[in-house]
Amino acid sequence: FDSGKFDKSTMCYDAALRLDPHDVYLLNKQGDNLSRLGKFTEAIECYDKALEYEPANIYILNNKAIALLNSGNINEALKVSNIAYNYRPSSPIVLYWRGFILEILAEFDKALEVYDKLITIDDSNPEVWNARGNVLTDMERPEEALEAYDKALELCLDDSELDATAQNRKGNALMELLRFEEAIECYDKAISLEPHNTSFLLNKGVVLMELGNFAEAENIFKAEEEMENE
Repeated sequence: FDSGKFDKSTMCYDAALRLDPHDVYLLNKQGDNLSRLGKFTEAIECYDKALEYEPANIYILNNKAIALLNSGNINEALKVSNIAYNYRPSSPIVLYWRGFILEILAEFDKALEVYDKLITIDDSNPEVWNARGNVLTDMERPEEALEAYDKALELCLDDSELDATAQNRKGNALMELLRFEEAIECYDKAISLEPHNTSFLLNKGVVLMELGNFAEAENIFKAEEEMENE
């Protein structure tokens, strides 16, 4: 599982479950495997079996909510998240995914409340600050979003994937504020971390157009198109 060989891991968990079909840990891990393979219906069945034995297990409930979300059943995902939340309203992992589901449902005020609650519990998680920035961006509050992205970047340390995403979203917020030169700096930092991310290149190209650097923007768009066609 940890090496990403989910098909082989699934075979192993199947074998283990034949020996002990009531093992909650195995059922949950098999659900995780099947989710990684995109087999969300089967994953949810595993989580449901596990919940028959431990109906108040917030981690399994949360995993089920994520599987429902990934399968497109967003409203059902929120219902399951509500159950987990009612069992433990201060659980960071439940709150994080609850906020994400609410954001997907465009319930931005509620999502922001959840992230603010998370920050009162632990203000050192860069992913939460980044998520807060995303919601504030959705709410068209770029100045506050910028503050959240700055905090996320301050806490990122060596998490290059999050760092690149936060830089990109910070660039977007700066672009909304018409601070184009600063936005370019953010996109350049994001591109240096993920040089083949076409979204980052596209965003930089748009800002270059705003600055009137049409030739440079055209080169960016050509590079983005070539990557898309690879």
